[in-house]
Amino acid sequence: MDESGIDEEREALNRRREEITRCLQSLTGQDGNLDGGTAEMRRYYLLSEIREIDRRLAGIQLDEQSLRRMEGGE
Repeated sequence: MDESGIDEEREALNRRREEITRCLQSLTGQDGNLDGGTAEMRRYYLLSEIREIDRRLAGIQLDEQSLRRMEGGE
């Protein structure tokens, strides 16, 4: 993947992370309206999505470091 592809993927992942964070915050405000099991399932799903995004962002960082090494920039 080239640098522009890496930047695009990072931006998309960061946007998705922001969306999920807003959903998580909204869910916190709805806790009184949802039964405990439903709220916990949604919270678990959203947090697992955030963990996956963080894992992918870490992979992107490693890809960038590899590119810099191959280009002799590091």
